Amino acid sequence: MSQPWDGKPDAPERDGCHWVTHPNDIDAPNGKMAIYWNGHGRWLMPGMARPIPPEEMTGYLYHGPCLPPEEVNKLILGALSADRKLQRYLR
Repeated sequence: MSQPWDGKPDAPERDGCHWVTHPNDIDAPNGKMAIYWNGHGRWLMPGMARPIPPEEMTGYLYHGPCLPPEEVNKLILGALSADRKLQRYLR
């Protein structure tokens, strides 16, 4: 069994958006939401009046950082290239 999440992102010294799931939405198909880590030890969520400390996030399920568009494009191009190579191999 994996350890429970400590409420901090993978690289807490860096700010950025991350995917999490609220404890009430663990089984919901669209339960993931993007929240912002400010790099100074607090989470910022849309609609929240105050920054949230990591210890208040421990019930959430952490999925990882949100990839910027450039990285998503790189992954897509890599997958397409691999698919083309596979298609040539299968012919």
